[in-house]
Formats: sequence, C-alpha cells, structure tokens
Amino acid sequence: MSNQLQAGSTTVGREVALVNLSGLSSYPTTLSNSVVTVQWAFNFRNTRTDPSGFDAGNFGIAFILGMSTSNYTTGDGYAVVIGESGNSNPLRLVHFTGGLDANANVTNIISGGNYGAEYISVRVTYVPSTNTWCLFAESNTSAFPQITPGLTSTQISTSVVNSTYTGTALNYLGVLWNHNTASGDNAFFDDIYISDPGGVLPVQLNSFNSGVVKNTVTLNWSTSSEINNAGFEVEKIQSSEFRIQNWEKIGFVKGKGTTNTTTNYSFSDSKLNSGKYSYRLKQIDYNGNFEYYYLNSEVEIAPPKKFSMSQNYPNPFNPSTKIEFEIPVSSFVKLTIYDVMGREVETLVNKDLKAGTYDATWNASNYSSGIYFARIESGSYVSNIKLLLLK
Repeated sequence: MSNQLQAGSTTVGREVALVNLSGLSSYPTTLSNSVVTVQWAFNFRNTRTDPSGFDAGNFGIAFILGMSTSNYTTGDGYAVVIGESGNSNPLRLVHFTGGLDANANVTNIISGGNYGAEYISVRVTYVPSTNTWCLFAESNTSAFPQITPGLTSTQISTSVVNSTYTGTALNYLGVLWNHNTASGDNAFFDDIYISDPGGVLPVQLNSFNSGVVKNTVTLNWSTSSEINNAGFEVEKIQSSEFRIQNWEKIGFVKGKGTTNTTTNYSFSDSKLNSGKYSYRLKQIDYNGNFEYYYLNSEVEIAPPKKFSMSQNYPNPFNPSTKIEFEIPVSSFVKLTIYDVMGREVETLVNKDLKAGTYDATWNASNYSSGIYFARIESGSYVSNIKLLLLK
C-alpha cells in the first residue's frame, strides 16, 4: 500500500493511526508463519532536532511494524522509532512491551545515529527461517532520499536475531506521533509499502533472451530495479530430458545489490552438443530467498552440416594448441598427432561422439620443435592439417 500522513499540532497529545491487517489472507500477521522474507519500507520525518522519546513531556515518532492490539498503551510489537531520553536522536528498530507510550517499555534491537529533523527513507526486513532482522536507512536534510523506499540500501549496524514477538499475532500496522510538548511541530509518514508472503519481487526483469553462434548460447537479460539482489544462478536442461530434478546449475552472475537503474547482464554457455535446451535464472537475494525467471522459448543447437576439421590455433604454437572439428552425425571419432616421420605421437580423441562441434587441446611440452600433423578419422571421413611447434 502507499499513502501519506502529515500530523501537526501546537498542543500536547499523541496522534495514532492504525490499520488492521488480519483480514488480508496473504499477509503474515504472525511473522514466523511467513515462508519468505517480510519487508516494510516507508519514508518519514519529524521537524524537531531533539526527539526525546515517548514519556509524558517527550517528543518522538514511531512507525509500528506490527502490534498485538489496537491500543498503543497496552500492545506488544515491533516499531521503528526516533527519540530516546538522554541520547541524541537515534533511529532505532525496537520491540515494545505493554504499550508504546513510555521509554521504559521500549527495547533496542538495532540502533543508528543522529537523525533529528531529517527526511529519512527506511527499509526493514525479517527472515522467518532465522528470526533475523535488518534495518536500512538513508537521510537527507531537504527531501526523502528514495522516492521508492524499498530501494533503501544503506544498512544500519548489523543484522540481529530477535524472536520476542515473532510468534504473536501482530494484527495492527500504524504510526504514532508523541508531541507531549506544546510547540508547532510536524511529523510525516509517506510512501508506505509492506510485502506479503508471496513477496514483493526483489528484481524487476525487463528482458531475458538468447542468441546462438555455432555451439555457444549467449543469454542476455536486463533489470530495471533490484532490491537486495545477490545475483543469478544460471540453470539449463536439455529439453528432451525435462524433469524438475534435472535442472543443472552452469554458472553464477553477481547482482548489483540494490539499484533503481537499468542493469544489463550476459552469460555464455559453450561447447554444446546439438539439441534443444531450456534455460532459467534463479535470482537469489542476500537473505537466501529466490525467484525463477524462465527463457520463453527453447534454444536449438543445430548439428553441423558436414564433417570438418579447422586449422589449429595458434599456429605456430608453444607449447599448446587447439584443434576444432565438427561431425554432422553421431559417430566414432579418432584424432591423432603424427610427426614428420609418420610415427604416431599422441591420440587426443578416441571415442563415440554425438553430432556437434568439438575442440581438443594438444600440449606439446614434451616434444621438440618441428612439423607435426593432426589426422581425424570418422567413418569414411579423413582429414589432415599441418602443425608447427616452435620453442
């Protein structure tokens, strides 16, 4: 959800706005019941430079992530607050017991620095599998740093494990402004977002496509925004063998963490046999959550049209060189190296191969400089090339 709330007054009092989320079948009011990371993101600020908390006579503001009752003087839960008696103006992730109306009821989980009278973008994450909390915040003196607070990426302190109320039904989300000092002040809450168990997708994928050159597939994809993105595992399966357990991880491409700019990625899968392949990306965030993105269509590696063996590269060489060859049908292949006297020096390939493009490397470290020959045999096909070893 997204909204804006501005509270202002010159009289002593407390302003509270709450919403009951228990009617949302997809939202985990009992946090530990969630199967994915729960996330809250919002912008807020107060106009005082010296917020001092929630006792009578203090000034403080709170974004209530979850509370057990609709009564802020008796409820238990979690909140992000600004204001602490006897300290400068820390931004804190806290849990509170028996009401958010007294400093003594508030216990720090994660505490940040001085944020008095600033515009603050905040993001909080909770990982149910480990009861781990993270607090992210960025500030500015004139405007909110993030129009979309879910992109806030500067972590405050370190991750902390806390399960005090994660097993309690925290039905109420809301905001509290404690202005028990009579002065012309304001509090702002804006751009509020919460995730459901299905998860706000951490990555917005713009495109995912492929290109083929001979027996190499190149995958290209781009994102318009990323949140907490560790990266992408690249997986494939030969289409004729499609079963979910047969997906094979073939690589990993590191993500950009959190960004709201377009990012382009690429990955190449080479030395493929002829056939049809399916590909998918497994996007993983830093909390271990993941999401799959599938290439829309199969990729086909066509078999070569004829037998062939290319000139080795490099040539001349020292001490290693590569020989590429193509076979249009599955067959037995023998690739042998000979010296100028016609003596067999080394056999590089001697086995059945499927139709496709292959290469073999000859390491001639143990041989003297001179001319050598590579001979390939497959059925009735025979071909030779000259190799020059210079040491």
